[in-house]
Amino acid sequence: MFGVNTPNSTDTFREHTIVTQGDYYFPLKWRIETEIRNSFDWSINNGDVEPRYRPRVRFSKDFHTEYLTFSSYLYREYFLDFADADHNRWRPTLKFTTSSNLLTSPVLANSALLV
Repeated sequence: MFGVNTPNSTDTFREHTIVTQGDYYFPLKWRIETEIRNSFDWSINNGDVEPRYRPRVRFSKDFHTEYLTFSSYLYREYFLDFADADHNRWRPTLKFTTSSNLLTSPVLANSALLV
């Protein structure tokens, strides 16, 4: 990632960020998937290196009906900033998504052939 001010700006701020990350997946009971992500951000701001570590644990589960799929996940991520401890924080997230199975439903596929 790269960030820089506009050419006419008097501020010469430049930022380069290199992100390294490793993901690990583990199945749990009841078809719940666990993802453990370890990310290191190496931010270079005007020549100063500011590393940040972001561990994240995510639990996800899909629910299926005849016509819809519901996906839900919950994750918690921590921002550990080595340069400034005031920026350390937790970020919890809970999300639901829905997708349609109408095109893959055998009932609708068969009725579409009859039309």
